[in-house]
Formats: sequence, C-alpha cells, structure tokens
Amino acid sequence: MIRYVFLIVPLAAMISCQTPPKNSIDKNGKENTEVPPKLTKPVVRKIWISEKIEDDGLTMTGGHWKYLIDRGATWAN
Repeated sequence: MIRYVFLIVPLAAMISCQTPPKNSIDKNGKENTEVPPKLTKPVVRKIWISEKIEDDGLTMTGGHWKYLIDRGATWAN
C-alpha cells in the first residue's frame, strides 16, 4: 500500500501543474478576463571565461560561462 502513495503524489503534482490558470473574480463579483501584457525575450550573450592561475600559482579560478544581458525584456505591442 505504501508503494502506491509514492506513485500517486508525483502524478498528482504533474496533473496540477498542467491545468490552465482560472480567471480571477474581482471585488465586485465579476469575472476578470483581462489579458496580461506581453513581453519580448531578452537578448543574452554567453561567453566562456577560461581558467586563470593568479598569485604566483597559489590561486586558480576554473573555467566558467559568463552571461551578459545585451537587451532586457521590453513591453510588446
């Protein structure tokens, strides 16, 4: 019986995440069908920073990705 609980809980979480959001009801009791404004995607650049050895060989910084935002998200028409 306990084994089935472990299968049902993740399944219920997946189903609940897939349901579309319901329209909210405002303070006057009317259904709010207002559509939120749209945003454009930001432009992001990804740069590889190679490893560095500094302080006469005492400090090493490993290689890593650096992300730069060239243009942030903006409101769309």
